[in-house]
Amino acid sequence: MRAAFGCLLLAIMAVMVPAPPAYAQWGEKIRIREREYRVATADEVRELGIEVRDVQFFRNSAFDYLKAMNAYVECPEEIRKQYRHVMGKGGWQPDFKELAEWIESNEKMIEELKKAVKKEFFVLPVLNREGGSVFDIMLPHLSQLRNIARFLKVRSKYQMAKGDFKGALESWWMTMRMSEHANQDRFLMSGLVAIAVRSIAVGAIQDQVLRHDLTTAQLKELGDMLQPFYERPLTHMATMESEHRLVHL
Repeated sequence: MRAAFGCLLLAIMAVMVPAPPAYAQWGEKIRIREREYRVATADEVRELGIEVRDVQFFRNSAFDYLKAMNAYVECPEEIRKQYRHVMGKGGWQPDFKELAEWIESNEKMIEELKKAVKKEFFVLPVLNREGGSVFDIMLPHLSQLRNIARFLKVRSKYQMAKGDFKGALESWWMTMRMSEHANQDRFLMSGLVAIAVRSIAVGAIQDQVLRHDLTTAQLKELGDMLQPFYERPLTHMATMESEHRLVHL
């Protein structure tokens, strides 16, 4: 009885005691690919005139995006020509076996990405160059998001070549979600990358639709997937306000 009461008390305390601020959970440094970046403190961020948004880690996609970025296997140089062909207007070719192996080698990255895109918020702390000023703001995650978006376009063409429409639909949906998350960042450059990521998604979908090989049912499913994104257009008011405050410091 006493043990059961103790467990109940611990459970109540876990609910009542607030979790530490999300910003504090990042630590002093963040690694993105081969480099480490200094995390600006919450006070430094406020001095820059930027709002400190506290979102608990289990609701914050940024933690999962970082894992995906660090798990991403880059395209080997020897198959870059195939990659560029598929990234452009070219279709998937049966002899692109090495490209298919590269796509499949990124399953760990896809696992982390699937977790990220399901979460509502994207709040990454302000990053600085090691030893630099708090004004020396770095945005290394933006190029990584763009690389993953390009990967998803190539992946969707590979999936369609295998007859996996559901898989391609998932790749397009994940890219659209990435654009929404990038747009939650506080800098104008993030908003521009959000537009670029969405453009990659739209381009991939357009390439497929113009092939005229989707069934009526598939086109309807595609339209149903896209409808919520049209109802949530990308806006840049928050990023413009942050940029305005930084310029006038």
